[in-house]
Amino acid sequence: MAWVLAEVAETRQVIVFTHDDRLPAAMRYLDLPGRVIQVTRQTESVIDIQSAGDPSAQYLGDAGKLAVNTSVPKVVAARVIPGLCRSGIESACHDIVRSRRLSRGDSHQSVEAAIEEVTTVVTCLALAIFDDSTKGGDVYGWLNSQIGAWATNAVKTCNTGAHADAGVDMGELVGAVRKIVEKVREKLP
Repeated sequence: MAWVLAEVAETRQVIVFTHDDRLPAAMRYLDLPGRVIQVTRQTESVIDIQSAGDPSAQYLGDAGKLAVNTSVPKVVAARVIPGLCRSGIESACHDIVRSRRLSRGDSHQSVEAAIEEVTTVVTCLALAIFDDSTKGGDVYGWLNSQIGAWATNAVKTCNTGAHADAGVDMGELVGAVRKIVEKVREKLP
């Protein structure tokens, strides 16, 4: 679909409205030209339009803003930020899986089915790291050896932090997850 739209866009203007990230994701990993914008409705129906880039960066950007926002109660931030960080990790993993599997010729349907099948941040990382979501038990070992023990601790906080007080600095968590995403993208094809 992305290639067809890109071909049509060579001679015509193409505008697509969607809530689904698969087309923007395809544009990213196929390196297709185009501009993705995000339209959100704020209070009192005020419309906000922003360039939308990498969803992982957006999740982590939102988490970072929340971490420094003094008007948000710390107890609320401590429940929301780990979830945003988890979504940032998962989004980066999804991009890695899509790129790898589509490059080797897997069907879009099978790739999306594999991504939808994972239910935890650890199985999502296993799918990205080992191309096998059943290897969740090996994820922390890989993180320890390839990135560092701090990465394992950050992933554990993302995994449990939304359900309990993680007892960590939320700004530091966001910074750690940004580094994890960067390192995972660096190390994985």
